[in-house]
Amino acid sequence: MNKKALEYAEQSGEQPTIADILNHIALNQMNLVEFDKAQENLDKSLDIDLKTNYVFGLSSTYSIMGRNYFKQNKTTQAIAFGEKALDIAKNMGLKSNISSISGALHEYYKSAGQPAKALDMYEQSVSLRDSLQSEENQRALIKNEYAYVYEKEALADSLSHLQEVTVLNAKNERQKNLLWSFGIGAGIFSLLSFFIWNLNQKLRTKNGIVKKH
Repeated sequence: MNKKALEYAEQSGEQPTIADILNHIALNQMNLVEFDKAQENLDKSLDIDLKTNYVFGLSSTYSIMGRNYFKQNKTTQAIAFGEKALDIAKNMGLKSNISSISGALHEYYKSAGQPAKALDMYEQSVSLRDSLQSEENQRALIKNEYAYVYEKEALADSLSHLQEVTVLNAKNERQKNLLWSFGIGAGIFSLLSFFIWNLNQKLRTKNGIVKKH
């Protein structure tokens, strides 16, 4: 999957995308304990990050490099690359990256027998993680509030539309009743007119007969 994606990225020439995919491939290789192959891909990714000034990618690459060294029990190198990754993340204000990298450095310093620095990294990681969670909760609260307002407005619009339809239906019903009333009235008038005309005809006929006699 990653290799196919890498081929497409190389064809398109998107260097930052290529660097990101190489990092993903390296992570998979690390899980397979193929540390040398992982390092080769990380070196390629690092070269792209530096040439294209892909700072976000640079922080990620350094962080993964640190993890790769730590898995090989090379704690000194792991700390060095972890600190590089952390510096870049802090300069860019990437809270999520800072939290995860600090968490990794906590492991590295703890393994290196440096409890004070390990504790400092742990506190940074937890603090930022709580901050991110708080921000996420705030975003969820705002989202729910907007959703409530939207639903309230939608309900008001629906009720208004229903009222308009009800008024229109009532108006149409009144017009229909008026038409029926007019039709019935016109029919009655026609019948009455015919009755009067017929009566006059009979009277005229009768008068004519009387005059002859």
